[in-house]
Amino acid sequence: MKNALILTAALVSSLVCFSSSAQTPPAKPVNVGVVEKSVFVPTVDIVGSIYSRNNVQLTAGVGGRLEFVAEPGTYLVEGDTVARIDQLPLQLQQAEQEAEIKREQINIKYLAREVDRLKNLRESNSASAFQLDQTQSQYDLAQADLEIAKLRLRQINDQLSRAVVKAPFDGVITDRIREAGGM
Repeated sequence: MKNALILTAALVSSLVCFSSSAQTPPAKPVNVGVVEKSVFVPTVDIVGSIYSRNNVQLTAGVGGRLEFVAEPGTYLVEGDTVARIDQLPLQLQQAEQEAEIKREQINIKYLAREVDRLKNLRESNSASAFQLDQTQSQYDLAQADLEIAKLRLRQINDQLSRAVVKAPFDGVITDRIREAGGM
């Protein structure tokens, strides 16, 4: 009976073992990856607005055809060219004004000699006071015309210097109102 009891206990325990393994579900497949070492930089997403410390709308201050305009997104260093206007018309005006100044200088030299000649003739009563006064007035007007011509040349030189727009500070071009080739 002892043997029967041991046999029954062995039979019950083997049934329990086999019945529990039959009820276990099959193993599910798992994806496995390779672990790699990398640098992790923590980031935070923040919503907001960014405003530049320096913001300026640049203009040339002189009219003409645009030869070059920097592209939006271009980083410029202070003094870099942002835009350039066709300088040929201004350069032609500059050359014309320089020729006008030379002409006035030649005219002044001639009138100065003429005034001196008429003064000498006036002392010997060979020239009238009217002729001397008229020549002196022409000389004075020629000097005034020379000053006007020099001022016009300064204006043209100023326009030439403004025909090339330079970056007033380091920055990025964000917008372009005119295209190259436009006025």
